[in-house]
Amino acid sequence: MTSVVPTSLSDPAPFHGLLLSAAFYMFQATGDFKWAQMGIMHLGAAIRAINESLNDPNKAVTNANITGVMYMIAFEVRDRLL
Repeated sequence: MTSVVPTSLSDPAPFHGLLLSAAFYMFQATGDFKWAQMGIMHLGAAIRAINESLNDPNKAVTNANITGVMYMIAFEVRDRLL
C-alpha cells in the first residue's frame, strides 16, 4: 500500500484537497470562520484542478485526480456526520 502524501504534494488537485481537510479541522478546533473561508477557497481550487485534468485524456484517470476526489468525498462525508 502506498501513501497518498507524495501524490498530495505533487499535484494541485490533491494538494488543495489536503489543505481543504486541514482548514476544516482547524475550523472545528477553533471555531474561527477564517479557516472555513480558507477551506471553501481550497475546495474551489481542487474542483478547478480536477476539471482541468479531466479535459486531458492522459491525466483524467490518475492517482492525483483520484486522491483529490477522495479528499473531497471525505470532507463531504465528515461534514454530514457532524
